[in-house]
Amino acid sequence: MTATDAAVNTSKVTIGAYGSEEENPLLVRTNYNEQMNFLIYDSLYTINSKFEAEENLAAGYEIQNSGYSVTVYLKPNVVFHDGSALTAQDVKSTISFIKENQGYYSYHTRNIQSVSVIDDTTLQLELSYLTPNLKLQLTFPILCKKQLLSQPDFSLNGTGPYQVASQTKGKQIILEKNKNYHGKFSSNIKTIEVSLIPDREAARSLAGSGMLDIFYSAFFDEGLKSVTKYESYKSDYLTDEYTFLTFNFNSPHIGEKKFRKALYQAVSRDKIKDDIFMTHAESTYLPLPPGSWAYNDSKENVRNIDESKRLLSELGYSDVDNNTIIEIYGEEDKQEVVFHLLSIDDPTKKAICEQLISDFKEIGIGLQVTYVTKEEFPTVYGEQLHDLYLITTNIGYDLDPKNFFDGLFSAPVGIQYDSYLKKFATADKLELKQPEFMRLCDEFYETIPHIPLVFLKNTMLTGEKVGEVSDISPSHLYNSVLKK
Repeated sequence: MTATDAAVNTSKVTIGAYGSEEENPLLVRTNYNEQMNFLIYDSLYTINSKFEAEENLAAGYEIQNSGYSVTVYLKPNVVFHDGSALTAQDVKSTISFIKENQGYYSYHTRNIQSVSVIDDTTLQLELSYLTPNLKLQLTFPILCKKQLLSQPDFSLNGTGPYQVASQTKGKQIILEKNKNYHGKFSSNIKTIEVSLIPDREAARSLAGSGMLDIFYSAFFDEGLKSVTKYESYKSDYLTDEYTFLTFNFNSPHIGEKKFRKALYQAVSRDKIKDDIFMTHAESTYLPLPPGSWAYNDSKENVRNIDESKRLLSELGYSDVDNNTIIEIYGEEDKQEVVFHLLSIDDPTKKAICEQLISDFKEIGIGLQVTYVTKEEFPTVYGEQLHDLYLITTNIGYDLDPKNFFDGLFSAPVGIQYDSYLKKFATADKLELKQPEFMRLCDEFYETIPHIPLVFLKNTMLTGEKVGEVSDISPSHLYNSVLKK
């Protein structure tokens, strides 16, 4: 049974969301209820499964001032659930509110310096610095200006495909299909019952009991514990959570490009994906999500121990003393290759470290691991006393690789990211932007500034009413399921 088939058989589904004292979606600090909120609220753009921006409330986009100014046009005749018209003033007020309150969506507005309203359906954004994919940042809920100005009387009033029919504080929200919806949203599901869940334990129980028709599960929150005999279908989707191994370029050996390539070729990404994340991850060879429009998969990226050994041999490394650790001989001494790796002390990270120890051992490199708490890691990392660092971070759905070429995780390997950024920021169409991303990826393959490992996958759990879902995207997740 597919989701298309199943949707014909039901007009009502039940989903789960976490109970919260804060109803305003712009004041949340986590993404737990983001997907439920996107049933009620629309954004300027949404993101599809290839991480491409698709127009939602936006109806046009022009880049000016060498990428430092952008004009956004809105769809005409869009109304909020209360009947009031959407205007550029609502978008401006939303952006201002996000910047003033520093909530979950602060990342999305971080480089918007100012917003000017040109007319009811036109606004101009002035940017503090260039950004490669601004459309992919404009994916936050747009709220009604009058709601934002009357916080004590706040109500769930958006422009989304479903609107509030009734609600019981802290327990339940009933959503009904928005008959005046502006977009092409064809769904047989007329009513959505939102069960407000008090905590994660209750979420696992409800999801496992079959009482929820749809439930989205973050790997590190619910993970595989959500899998029970009552489940009908599990669908994984790629997130922006990236795990990689970065270098201390002050350490011996690492400055040599061929040496870094040898380490890159030695890693068992697929074993990490399958054995540690139990397929809830995707192997990656770049700091970009595999399958995205920006990913360059032109290289044959498979683990190749023979190639690793060949590269090390070319550089003069060998195990002359037969102690299983390779060494290189200088004029007066020899240097054995034993690296020190810093990692956070948690079960998943430990399992990855054990796999890396095994992988590097195969090419004659020793690896010793120091484990610290999550709180301690930034300080110890900043001291740069280790050779390698195992890191997990969210890169952002805007596919901005700045931190890996000209920022926190950048390396002195000569990639001129600024020249790429200027081209990204001034190109609107993907057919112009994509070739530049391909060239940037080629430079990454050539220089190996760090070692990519995996991107995390989260899970959408669906019951018999909804059926199996084959194509879901990280943005507006429930819409991808219900829009059948």
